[in-house]
Amino acid sequence: MKKLFSILLLCIVLLFVNQDLVSKAEASGSHGSEMGSNSRTQPDIPSED
Repeated sequence: MKKLFSILLLCIVLLFVNQDLVSKAEASGSHGSEMGSNSRTQPDIPSED
């Protein structure tokens, strides 16, 4: 039971780290569009404005 909780916690941490890396990549504009996730992460921000 404790092992399962540790794995779950690790997955949550990895998820947060991954989101942080994606937002950093998009902010720097290095290769955020390559991942194809910028349309999913920020759908409410109009790019043509």
